[in-house]
Amino acid sequence: MKNNLILRIIFFIIAIAITQGILFIPAETPSTQNTLSLTKQEQSTFKNIATEWIKLGEWCISKKLGTQARLYADKAEAADATNPKLKSLKEQATACEDSATDEDNKARETKVTSTNRTVAGYYDSLSNSVAQESDPKVKERSDKYLLAAIELVPSESRWTAVASVVNNLVKAKKFDRAGNIADRALALKPPEKLLPAFKNALDNAAANNVILKPTSTHPIKYYFSLPKDFKRVKDKKWPVLICVDGAGSNFNGIATSYANRRGKLSYIVVAPCTFSNTNAIQGDMLTKYRQFYSDEVIEEGNKQPFDWDEQGVLAIINDLQTNYDAESRVYITGFSGGGNVTYMMIFKHPDLLNGAAPACANFVSRGYSGLNDQFSQDILNFPIHLITGEKDPHREFTYGKKDSPGIDPQTDQAEALLKELGYPDYKRTMIPGMGHSAAEDHVINTLKPYLEGKKKRSDKLD
Repeated sequence: MKNNLILRIIFFIIAIAITQGILFIPAETPSTQNTLSLTKQEQSTFKNIATEWIKLGEWCISKKLGTQARLYADKAEAADATNPKLKSLKEQATACEDSATDEDNKARETKVTSTNRTVAGYYDSLSNSVAQESDPKVKERSDKYLLAAIELVPSESRWTAVASVVNNLVKAKKFDRAGNIADRALALKPPEKLLPAFKNALDNAAANNVILKPTSTHPIKYYFSLPKDFKRVKDKKWPVLICVDGAGSNFNGIATSYANRRGKLSYIVVAPCTFSNTNAIQGDMLTKYRQFYSDEVIEEGNKQPFDWDEQGVLAIINDLQTNYDAESRVYITGFSGGGNVTYMMIFKHPDLLNGAAPACANFVSRGYSGLNDQFSQDILNFPIHLITGEKDPHREFTYGKKDSPGIDPQTDQAEALLKELGYPDYKRTMIPGMGHSAAEDHVINTLKPYLEGKKKRSDKLD
């Protein structure tokens, strides 16, 4: 009974996320879609899509293309896990080794192109059919299916159709949904003439609002907010503040907090949904992470959380520079467990930082001392403010455990490493009366003169 209740809660959260336009479910997931009442047309079409992938997988097996056969078996399973031929295909694909001739590899390209056209046609029909439904939740899936068709076979008519959808949503002030579609569309490399429409939708969605976004090259998602005065102006670059939450993983909360504190400051807020900030992802925490990621991604992120987060943050920075005219270097703060990502960026990627302010932050040295002499003094010369709280209950020991060093000894280690590696501009402040806190106001006060442009990156901290 308890498990069923948890599943119902999870499915309810997913349904809310989709109707609000903050969660984009990949096209071939009918098992997920069943929780949202697939139409008969959708059920039938997904079966046809699975059949096409299975036929392609069987052809690959006949040509000794094992890797490709496994790929199409996965696609078939995602479309319709009940297909009676699926089990046999997966078994044969697993046993099949890659030993195809050059001629067969060339033939595969023709075969794949043909199958892609067929499947894209099925997605067109899905898009058209659900667009006629009365249920708004079902109608919204039309956009997703159209994008799935574009991903397989881009065409001018499909691109024009999705641009029209986005423009209509902007006119209706449904900015979250418009921004979500536009973000996905941009990742698929639309025609040059449609770029302004998609970028305009993104801007409207995130202007002074906090929205959940994916990256184009990594599974990580992040909460995101543009300043209300954001405009795309030639040669204008916008500062970015990355804020990483602690073990509670309240990513939306910390993003909202920094967005609300902007005042007259104009900076882009980013709160990545990381893994290295928290403890075991199970129970309520697992339910929380399922709002952002599939179980497969959660498992992947848990295996090597530091590495996964590192690549994710780098992907976010790259996307912001591509899509939002972001400055080439960012500001970063991390609260508690969010210090892991913050210190990782300080020590491994100082070339990407304008400033850093870890707040009551955890520190784990992951071979950072080996980075000695890797970066020039010019790269290392940026403001770093280590902020701790006088009343932090984790100040000496974490949760009072004598064998678990708290924030003060961890900050001691971080400070010693900054000195060892030759970082020239850092300071440490214990805030009187402050407990275990993200210290948002202190972080902003530290970074304010740099965000305003009154100080350059190389100018010393006050």
